[in-house]
This record gives sequence, structure tokens and C-alpha cells, in this order.
Amino acid sequence: MTLIKAHIEEGKLPEDPAEAKKIKWRSCKHTIIEGHLFKRGIYTPLLKSIDIDEVGYALEEVYEGIASQHLRGIALARKLLRAGYYWPTMKNDSMEYVKRCDKGTGTYLMPHHPNSVPLLRRGPLLGGGWTF
Repeated sequence: MTLIKAHIEEGKLPEDPAEAKKIKWRSCKHTIIEGHLFKRGIYTPLLKSIDIDEVGYALEEVYEGIASQHLRGIALARKLLRAGYYWPTMKNDSMEYVKRCDKGTGTYLMPHHPNSVPLLRRGPLLGGGWTF
């Protein structure tokens, strides 16, 4: 992300022609507002591009923050997008974070019907009501 920001602000490009071509192409999708790098999208608002040192805080805040939902990997990445954050390895980082988290190991309780409560079934007649 710093290479893209340097290209937009100062016009700097790497020495390698292939890498310079990638940076030129990727920088077309970004803009700088008040010193912060944002990614533009067709169907999304401006997404704040965050650095590697801010990724852990963003993952922790969305996953375990005040409105924690303990989402799975891809759902966590989508929630981060809706929150307005972006970085190139967002999907993989979200999946790895969920794997490392104690609460996201898949051992949480799933809602089930208790065995003591019978399920309601439709009666044999139309409008026959509910039977137990």
C-alpha cells in the first residue's frame, strides 16, 4: 500500500518494469483524501486502505469488539468491507484470525430443539389446527 501511496503523491515507481506496471494499474483504483489512502469501487463507497500494523486492531475490533458476533472467516471479511476498511489480503487474514481465536474454533453451541418439547405438526384436515 505504501508503494501505491508513494506513486500517487510523488510519482515514484519501482525500478522493475513489471512491478512498476502493477503499481500504475493498482493506483488507478485509489485516491488520497487528507493524507489517507482510500480504494474506490464501482458499487462500494470509499474504503480506507489500512496498513499492516492496523490490520490486527481492525480484525479484533470487528470480531471481538462492542458488537461482537464471532463471525466465520469470509463473513468477517465482508463485515470489515461494510465497516469501510480494505487491505489486499483481507480474506486470508480474516480466515487465519478466526482459526487462531479460541471462540472461533467451532466448539460453540448450535441452537437445537430440546428433546422434551414436541414439534408442532399440521393436522390431517385442512384447517384442522395444530396437533401434538
